[in-house]
Amino acid sequence: MAFLTCCLYSHTLYSNITVNVCLPTPSSGDQVNFDTLKRDYGYEQGLPVVYLLHGMYGDANSWTRFSSIDRYAQDRKIAVVTCSAGNSFYQDMPGGLQWATFFTKEHLYRGLFHGRLRGLAFGLHRS
Repeated sequence: MAFLTCCLYSHTLYSNITVNVCLPTPSSGDQVNFDTLKRDYGYEQGLPVVYLLHGMYGDANSWTRFSSIDRYAQDRKIAVVTCSAGNSFYQDMPGGLQWATFFTKEHLYRGLFHGRLRGLAFGLHRS
């Protein structure tokens, strides 16, 4: 398992955002050759990606600290992306930071990753 921590600059939020990425890698017992890497790790078509959103008072590290998501990602050969969003409820704040815009227009649609979005209960808020 490769675990990457990145700081991405957000033009929407005008700041750096911490993003963690878990990537499956061949284990010591795997027979590694070009065909198995292409088949098992999707190096040509890309890996399936799951975005995990943290809950209240969490951050980009919550899923890796309080679950076995890295083991699940390795076993299922998927990439997992987690991101810090403060206590924003993932919504655009009036007169404040535009978290919904960041997640829906900037972060998820950069073209780097395509996948499913999942999260802990933060509540649903509508203006």
